[in-house]
Amino acid sequence: VPATPKEQLITAYLKAERRVQEAARPFMREPRAQIALKKKLLKVKRVFVFGDVKKPGMVPMARNMTVLHALAAADNFQGTALLEEIRVVRGGDFTKPHILTADLARFFTYGDSSRNIPLEENDVIFVPREHLGDATEAAQKIMPILQVAIMPVYPAYLLPALAFRP
Repeated sequence: VPATPKEQLITAYLKAERRVQEAARPFMREPRAQIALKKKLLKVKRVFVFGDVKKPGMVPMARNMTVLHALAAADNFQGTALLEEIRVVRGGDFTKPHILTADLARFFTYGDSSRNIPLEENDVIFVPREHLGDATEAAQKIMPILQVAIMPVYPAYLLPALAFRP
């Protein structure tokens, strides 16, 4: 019968204590060791996907995640999505957003992944249904949507991330 995870953990503790005691034996008469493990707070990185996607909201961020990966995690985009106009809002400060443009239409048409932007923690991806224009126009169109959609929940996700200390 295989050992349960709890039994395996106890066995690992005892073996570790014995190893430390054996290593200390040349320096001490009767060394005693006690091993203590602390649970490390797991920090979940995340991005947010909104707009013309099937399941908008928070998406856990994987290593080396790109806009395409985030859309796949949001159960893909709608048929009416403008894939050449996807915006990534970066920086967490919605008063002065840094907006990048991702073009997944190039990826699907030509296999060109150069505009499939690598994501950073707390990025907000917005998939439009209509042409957004330049960065200023895009900000004017996107920001009211984001303020209504994400502002009530964004601090709840961001504050634990800011308070985290390894």
